[in-house]
Amino acid sequence: MEILFTYLAISKILYWYNNVTAMGQGDILGAVEGFLIRFVYNDLILIIGVIFFYFLDKFIVLKKSRERTVFMGIIENIIFYVVGYGVLMVISTAYSVILAIIEGTFGQFSWSGFMVYIGYTLPAYLVVIAVFNIKDYFKKKGKEIAEGETDSQIKDKKLSMLESLLKDGILTQEEFDEKREKVLSI
Repeated sequence: MEILFTYLAISKILYWYNNVTAMGQGDILGAVEGFLIRFVYNDLILIIGVIFFYFLDKFIVLKKSRERTVFMGIIENIIFYVVGYGVLMVISTAYSVILAIIEGTFGQFSWSGFMVYIGYTLPAYLVVIAVFNIKDYFKKKGKEIAEGETDSQIKDKKLSMLESLLKDGILTQEEFDEKREKVLSI
């Protein structure tokens, strides 16, 4: 998320800088109109999308932290991602309707255009979901590695425990050698 926010911030700064420097002493009213059009048609939908995917990412992390069976996990994932896509479509459709009302083009809706829109958004949505799941997987694995002990540390603990049992007379030398070999072979 931080990379996305950084990219958006740098992109916006460069865009506004280039527009201001290109404007010079020109038409200020035209520049303001251009800024507003750019904000309403591009930037605002990006901001809404970033907020949506931020919360979707948080829900994915929360959802994966709960214990459940494999089958229920698959069903829950399917329902979660379908509902997420539905919410994304409602948000983007509502935004498009609001823009069409403002422009006065509300009566020009076409189903073929809507299907093309779905054709563009569904693969993008699936890619974002895959990236979030991969990120969560590697984050979880990194956390397990950082928190967990290495195999050699575990072996060292077991060997020291066996040595103390041998010294205390609880294990015989033969039992110790047998168990030591088992620990070393793991």
